[in-house]
Parts: sequence; structure tokens; C-alpha cells
Amino acid sequence: MNQSTGDHGENRGKTTQSKSVKPKRRKRLREIGGKLTGIQPGTIRTRRQLLDGGMTRLELERALANGTIARVERGRYRFEVSGLRTRMGLVLAVAPDAVFSHRVAAHLHGLRKREPDYMDVVVPPSRRDVAGCLTRRRESVQVNTIDGVPVTSLAETLVDLLELWGPEVVADALDRKLPTAASRSKLVHDLEELPAHQRNRLRPLAEWAPERRRSLKEGRLARALNLRGYEIELNRWIGPYEWDLVHVAARLVIEFDSKKFHMDEDVFREDRARQNNLVRRGFAILRYTDDDLWLRFDEVVTEIARTIDQLLGGPRVEGEWDVRRCRDLYFERWDRLEHWERDREWAGA
Repeated sequence: MNQSTGDHGENRGKTTQSKSVKPKRRKRLREIGGKLTGIQPGTIRTRRQLLDGGMTRLELERALANGTIARVERGRYRFEVSGLRTRMGLVLAVAPDAVFSHRVAAHLHGLRKREPDYMDVVVPPSRRDVAGCLTRRRESVQVNTIDGVPVTSLAETLVDLLELWGPEVVADALDRKLPTAASRSKLVHDLEELPAHQRNRLRPLAEWAPERRRSLKEGRLARALNLRGYEIELNRWIGPYEWDLVHVAARLVIEFDSKKFHMDEDVFREDRARQNNLVRRGFAILRYTDDDLWLRFDEVVTEIARTIDQLLGGPRVEGEWDVRRCRDLYFERWDRLEHWERDREWAGA
């Protein structure tokens, strides 16, 4: 497998991928090293605890050999690194040419806080599956090194995650990590080195960034509209006031009124004067609260999209929030959320 390293990495050559792993296969896949998720350096475990947790005797010997686990005394062991790093060391002990990808790479790149349950790796086409890993084969891979561990580059990781997470979740992770165009210079460079079929999938997400966002909620809403093809500007000045989201062509302002900043008496009075100034300039406005983005985010995006289309000359398309009282709809969504949380609690989620 051709690997490219360095500041920007290179990926030359045709890329192939093995058949996707079926969900049933994923459930049966043994976690390499056993139950090590969440273990921090310095943790002490007995031999029996390690074996009962799923670590094999051979894996324990390999962990002792590579220094990720140290023997404290007879039958007692100390983790010198995290459980995740121990598992990665066990993978590299049997497959030194493996490159960590997908969810493992997402965690190491800072896209995901939770440690992955399974090891995702990319190996050369000639190598067999790596035991305990979700194995994919490629002739060429773009490699970065993070703390001495080979992982797919951020660009290739994001492309891989599109299949697992979908564009909305990948875009949100990208915007959180790299919220400006300037911060994406290395990503864009690496993206241009990927094969066309990978490059073209990620490019639309990488080209737009939530510039000038003041909160994650503003950025998320603007990104959701961008994914539907609407050009949104964040925190644009109109007259003497700055507004959260603006679609210039439709002359539409979308304002997010959080309870934290809009319950003050002075702010309440100023909001009315600001809106009057906006309307007199020929702009329409839609206002949303924390509850709207928490309870009905997709409905909010659809409502904004329909309003933009209507202001640009399209037909008026009504939804549930146009024909029913909002108090009843909010009550239904809160009730639905409470049932969902109760079901998760009963299921032990």
C-alpha cells in the first residue's frame, strides 16, 4: 500500500475499497484487547480482570513487549498509555502497515470525543483482515502521524465518514473543528491530492465555512441551509444593526433569540426597534428560540427554505406550523421528547 506522509501528504494511484461490513458482522466483531475503552494511563488491572474482559494471553504478552502495559507485581499490571493506545499498539504489532481510519481517525483528529468501540484500519490489498478490526483495503492512502500513530489524513477521514455519518453530521464536525476558510488551508491542500471520486464528495462541504459565526447554533443552522443550496451570510450588518443570518437575494433575515440574551427588559425593547428598522428597509424576518432549534430543527430549516423560495417568486407552501396553534405543537414535541428520553432510560442507553 502506497502511503504518503509529511505536512500535506500525497495520494497518487487508484483507490479501491473492500466490500462494506454488514451490521451483523459488526456486532459479532471481537474488540481487540478486550474491554479497554475509557482506561487511562496508570490504571491497575489484575491478570484475571484483563482475561475476563476479553484480552487474550497472546495480546497481554504483546502489550508487555511493546511497553503499553507494565507488570507491577505477579498477576498485577499497570497501563502505561490509554486503553485506546494499547489497542492500537496490539493492532500494529500484527499489522505494522495498517493505517487507522474512519472512527479511530475521527477520534484522533478531534472530530469525536468518544473513544471508538471498534478499530477501523486500512491495509494493502494483499493483506488479510486484521483480527478484531474492521478492515478495508486500498492501494494508496493519505497518511498523517498523530502522536506516533499512522492515521488517514483529515481530508480522507472526512470522506470516509460521509458513508458512516452522512453529510449533515460530517459538515457539523468539520465546522466545529475548522470554522473559517483560513483554518482549512491544509485540508484543502490534502483534498486536492485525493482521487477525483473522493475529492468531489467532500469539496462542497469544505468550500463553505461558517465565517463570522457567534455561536455553534448559528453555524449549524447556516450550514443546514447551505446543504440545501441556500447562500447564507452570518452576522451581516443592515443599517445600524447586525443580524444573525441573512439571505441577501430574498431580503430575508433569520434571527436566533436565545433566552440567555433576550429576556432583559432593555434588550426586549431594543429588539422591537431593531425589527421596525429592518422592516422599513424592505426586509422580512423570521425569529426562532432555543426551543425551536432543540425540538424541531429540521422543521425550522424547511420553514426557512420555503420562505426564501416564496420571497424569490415561488409558490407559498404551507406546513403544520402554518395551520395549527404553536402552543399545541410545542406541547406535542415536548411530550415526544420526554417519551424518547424515558425509552432511552428504560433501555439502559
